[in-house]
Formats: sequence, structure tokens, C-alpha cells
Amino acid sequence: EQMVRRARAVCDGGWAPLVLRPLAALTAECEAEAASLQPPEGDAALRRAIVERLEAHAQTVAPGSRLRVFGSSSCGLNAAGADLDLTLETPRAMGHTDKVQLVDGLAMILGSRSGWEGVEGVARARVPIVKCVDSDSRIPADISIDN
Repeated sequence: EQMVRRARAVCDGGWAPLVLRPLAALTAECEAEAASLQPPEGDAALRRAIVERLEAHAQTVAPGSRLRVFGSSSCGLNAAGADLDLTLETPRAMGHTDKVQLVDGLAMILGSRSGWEGVEGVARARVPIVKCVDSDSRIPADISIDN
């Protein structure tokens, strides 16, 4: 009979407050965290402007190339402050040595122009990249070649 009373208490909601209160708190915490990760209003337009500026600089070392966005920013799933993952598509196929020279040249151009900080050509990597940060927005970018 005591077990029947306990079973009724559980079925009548006796345990529900013990489970639902922490679950509601966890849900609220998850929703707050998700909201804090959302990029601010205008983030997509800002990122497009950064890509356009970088592409203009890239044209000086690789005429006819196109800068393409991939990763989270390409589909609007980037968190606030996330980096821009870019690849520079060149008009002709390039070997590793040519890519290294292009990375070095692009890093040199960006390093000499205002608006960019922390410019670094990482030429010794398996996939050579240029790392830089937009001075105004503080959004970092990684640029690979034909990747």
C-alpha cells in the first residue's frame, strides 16, 4: 500500500516540480547563451565589405582572382566575432611554390596598407594562408589559395 501511495504521488505531479524547475533553468540558460552568440545587426553587410576590400588588395598580386567565403560565414551561421574563412580562387592552376609566393605577396600588400592588423603569411603550412584582422571591426580573416 505504501508503494501505491508513492506511485500516485509521482503520477499526481509529486516529482514534477523537482524535475521541471531545474529543466526550466537549464532551458533559460541555453537560450541566453544562444542569444549571446548571435552576430549583431549588420554583421553580414560588414563581412561583405571586408571581403570586398580584401579582394581589391588581392587583385594587385593576383589579377583576375576571386575571393570566396566558406565556413560558417558563408551560410550565416557564424557566431559574433567569428573569423572569416576565405579562399582566393586564381584564374590558373597553381603549384605549392606559386601559392607560397602569392601568400607572401598578399601578406606584404596587406601589411603595408592601413585597415589591417596582425597580418601574417603562414607559408610553411600544408595549406598556406594569410591571417589578418580588420582594424575597425576586429574581425579576423584567414585567406587560403585555391583551397
